[in-house]
Amino acid sequence: AMLGGIGHCLVSAVEEAMQLAKHVKSVTILVRKGKGQMRAKASMQERLAGYPNISVRYNVAVEKINGDGLKVTSISLVG
Repeated sequence: AMLGGIGHCLVSAVEEAMQLAKHVKSVTILVRKGKGQMRAKASMQERLAGYPNISVRYNVAVEKINGDGLKVTSISLVG
């Protein structure tokens, strides 16, 4: 999962998601609570739509990152 930020950070999140999507089964971009929309340019969002293994979840917050001390095993979300 990727947590998008504001402005240029979210554009980077979208670009990174597209790069990751070539190597992994699925990528989820998380857009913070209260934002409700991506700030990436429309053209970037259109490109994103061409990746069936990328999903976007809106209005979520990371509650906890779970792991075994060496790797992340899951992310607990609120929203």
